[in-house]
Amino acid sequence: MPASVVWTCNLLSQWFYGLADSFPSQFGVDTLNNFANTAGFVQQGNMKYSQIATWACIPLLTCHGVDAANPADNVPNLETMEQDTPFFSKEWQVLGPFEIGTRESSWGTDPLETYGGFQKLKYDPNASFLSSLGPDGAVKWSPASSSLNSTASPPETTLHINLPPENRTSLQSVYGWDALQYQAWARGKLTVPGNGTEPVAVALHTVRTWEIRVDDQLYFGGDFFAFRRAPLLLSLKPGPHQIDLRVVRDVRALGGVGEPSIDIILVAEKIPSQLIVDAKSILVADVVENRLISPYASITLQNAMGSLVQVTDIKADDPTSGLELKLLKGVRLDGHQSRAVGFTITRGSEASTFPTELSFHFEYTVKGSATVRQTPKVTIKFTSRQMSEVQQNTFIQPGGVVSYATMRPPSPQKCTDKTAKLPVLLGLHGAGQAASDEIIRTMLDGVKDICAWTLFPSGVTPWSGDDWHTWGFADLQNSVHALNDWIKAVSWTGPEIVIEDWIVAGHSNGGQGTWYTISHYPDNVIAAAPVAGYTSIENYVPYSMWHNTDALLAAQFFRARQDFKHELLLDNFVGIPVHQQHGASDDNVVVYHSRLMHRLMKENGWPSEYLEVPGKNHWYDGIMTSDYLKEFYYKYAKRPDSDHLLPVNFAITIPPAGPDRAGSINVQRDLSTHVWKITTRNIRRFHLELSAVRALPPSQIQIDGSEPFPVTTEIKSATTWYTQDNSGKWMASQEASWRTTSERYGRQTGVNAILRTPGPFTVSSSSSDTDVLALQTCRNLFQYLSADCDLFTSSDGSASTTATGNVITLSLGHNIGPSTLATFPISLNGNGLVVQSAQGPTTYPFEAGLGAIFIRPLENERLELVIWGYDMAGLQQAARLVPVLTGVGQPDFVVVNKGTPLKGQGSLYAAGFFDSTWKISAASYVS
Repeated sequence: MPASVVWTCNLLSQWFYGLADSFPSQFGVDTLNNFANTAGFVQQGNMKYSQIATWACIPLLTCHGVDAANPADNVPNLETMEQDTPFFSKEWQVLGPFEIGTRESSWGTDPLETYGGFQKLKYDPNASFLSSLGPDGAVKWSPASSSLNSTASPPETTLHINLPPENRTSLQSVYGWDALQYQAWARGKLTVPGNGTEPVAVALHTVRTWEIRVDDQLYFGGDFFAFRRAPLLLSLKPGPHQIDLRVVRDVRALGGVGEPSIDIILVAEKIPSQLIVDAKSILVADVVENRLISPYASITLQNAMGSLVQVTDIKADDPTSGLELKLLKGVRLDGHQSRAVGFTITRGSEASTFPTELSFHFEYTVKGSATVRQTPKVTIKFTSRQMSEVQQNTFIQPGGVVSYATMRPPSPQKCTDKTAKLPVLLGLHGAGQAASDEIIRTMLDGVKDICAWTLFPSGVTPWSGDDWHTWGFADLQNSVHALNDWIKAVSWTGPEIVIEDWIVAGHSNGGQGTWYTISHYPDNVIAAAPVAGYTSIENYVPYSMWHNTDALLAAQFFRARQDFKHELLLDNFVGIPVHQQHGASDDNVVVYHSRLMHRLMKENGWPSEYLEVPGKNHWYDGIMTSDYLKEFYYKYAKRPDSDHLLPVNFAITIPPAGPDRAGSINVQRDLSTHVWKITTRNIRRFHLELSAVRALPPSQIQIDGSEPFPVTTEIKSATTWYTQDNSGKWMASQEASWRTTSERYGRQTGVNAILRTPGPFTVSSSSSDTDVLALQTCRNLFQYLSADCDLFTSSDGSASTTATGNVITLSLGHNIGPSTLATFPISLNGNGLVVQSAQGPTTYPFEAGLGAIFIRPLENERLELVIWGYDMAGLQQAARLVPVLTGVGQPDFVVVNKGTPLKGQGSLYAAGFFDSTWKISAASYVS
């Protein structure tokens, strides 16, 4: 390719990126998005306008090999250029493509394991490897060239991989977007400059990779979504180091339009061996009318040393600012750990003008030394907003991290009735977008005069942690409750808020999040508008190319995703007004999704309102404030019939979260006697929150033909539990005597229950051999969920016994650690791993590659996630399944073996779920 073409692409890419950042409102974000839609470059899950930079070159690059980014003659030679920062090789060796299913890579499923793994292979251009995606069923090594962006700070190396499957068009006509997914390996070098022999600290970012080997040391997790939150912190000696990258072309992450290519971005930065403050990660609330609207703030610290660090204090550098800083808690960082540190910013006197910026530093000590050290200072530049603007509010997320949402209060000029009680209008963003992005902040500007509290939750990360499900939804709930703190902080005197009444509207993944909200938390929703939202994970991008397996085993993974299959939960929508909108020409989330839900809701007896917009794609100017949606917002902001939404007859469906079958509750309300007749199926216990009932409360309830239970004034003031004993008899009580470790309840239900942590995760390593994996586990939780981790490696001694959150324990060899529940059905004996099912005990003898991952109960509704391996191979394989990505489908317990890296879930010895008493459910797979 001529040098001028590559250079033009580079300039065009930078020009678009700069234009979008410089003129987001004047030029028009949607203008750029419309250009991308027209050209066919929309990314799955809602493209951000700045991402056009990557795709602007696609029409100009017409070659189809992995070396499409051949460097021009005037690009510096990466091998020879003089620099004092680490650099990557220009020449790379790539092997692929190989088949991979949607989100299957977490399970391993690497065809090169047939040959001993990529790390065992030497470059041989004549060698051939079987692949269902290659010509004649085989692929060979290919050379590839990287390009350097030396203007970035630090410099960025891009490796462009474009390996479309053979006969892609015919494959796609059968398998859809699943045919655009593939995996490949790439090998290159990372050179650390210098002449000495002492290791230096290197921060390594591997954007859009899934796993990496540095000098044959495996690191799993990478930076699949380009968050750049948690670099891999390494100690490397000067000289060349082999880098092996496993890359996955995932449609949900990279899109289904255009060439199925992957742009790997590599950044290696030599950093000082000290505690580093990531200035770009500052999270702080806005200043509104001379008030900081929330005291909570956070910033990421990176421990570039191999020793434990204890952060002891945070101090302002200018004592005259009038601001006081205080750590939320004492913070420890193990060697090479990154962690977001939360603190508060308060002002001693409200009379002074709030400063425009604040400089501060941290004080810390290193294990083995009493010397107090200081980090370099960091400066916060506060953003000032008017009361009428969308403003950034911060709060504490249930997992203990500082999170944020953007919000706008009701207009005092338009909403003049100060005694009015107004609902919350939730705007859920799409995948890859942040609540602070201008495109999200302005997407409801068309109804800025609405008499409602407008709120844009972040979900913690631009991908909402886990698609607005367990982790992301807990953040949504706390962002709503944080509005009460905002009211106090600004001394609000306008209309009040009804914190339990939500109007939910979302676009793309946020549209899916809207379906999730009304299917799982219908008590809170008074109206909903899913816009261009997909119905469920596997209905969005098919799962047809996963490794084949036994039907009973495959059912475990389908069941693990069933909690998010909204097509099965239509009963829960009844009574909630639903207005759907979708562009008829949407090539991202195809309109079939909305048409399907519209039809299913009609069949279920509760039809939705539906608007299909001719000629419109996934995103366009005014999509969230069309005349159709404006009418919807204004109507339901008045809360019409919000206390009378409950139909006379209704049902609730509960996805399986322990038992083998879904549960259901059917209710018939007698409007004359106010008696509710309830029929249950597969329900062990439930409670009735009368304050949440959007109808006249019952005077009595009758369950499965039992004697009626009176609903008295005393019962109305407290939570009443209805429990079925082993004989089938129902009992009513305000006591919860069943709340013991032998009963699964509360935050322990659901297959992603480990993410319902009531505080920071505690990750504990039992030996020096497991320390690296414990650190990786913390890094992945931080990278993908922005979750907080108290890390205890073997050199730290035993983990804290005062942990408030869920616990993750890594064990190796013949010790798995005792359970708080003596009858827990998974354990070790002298011969192997024992799984006690209803059919009796099954022992899996100790062997190479044997491992397991499973949850165990702790007190106070907490959980322990046990990661065990008989050897390092088994432990590494089990550790891959810590739930940080949606759609992987992790059951409650999994037993892996030496065949799992090759065959993935198709090789498992056992997988399944625990029932309500922590026994292995009858439908689990135990071979």
